[in-house]
Amino acid sequence: MNQDTRLIDKDALLDVLEKVENSATFAARIIHAQEKYTAEKYSAESIIFASLSVVRDVINDAPAIHATDQIRHGHWICEYDWELGETDVTCSVCRDTRTVNGCYVSHKGESLYHDDNFCPYCGAKMDERDGGTQHGN
Repeated sequence: MNQDTRLIDKDALLDVLEKVENSATFAARIIHAQEKYTAEKYSAESIIFASLSVVRDVINDAPAIHATDQIRHGHWICEYDWELGETDVTCSVCRDTRTVNGCYVSHKGESLYHDDNFCPYCGAKMDERDGGTQHGN
């Protein structure tokens, strides 16, 4: 995700949309758009586009969140099953577990699973060492 990415809090956006929807300003803008396009004999499709431009303005004005504030960091916890030849790989953040073929545990018991840089369930970035310190990524 690059630095220019703007993330929007879904709940905050829905709150803003609800307030705007109930406001006279929103209604006036839609009526104005309808009158303008109807007077110029535009189609209903044009009225919809005008309404969508109002919604676009609301989205652009919605409160943004910083991506770096939302990144959770974790590491893979691995337990090898010698009988099955499989490793249970668990996210240290959400504790969701999946099973992969092969051994991903060192002789010292350290996790050797590095195939995924992010947890597919919670999105945590897997850049911590087992002790909780972050790698230099």
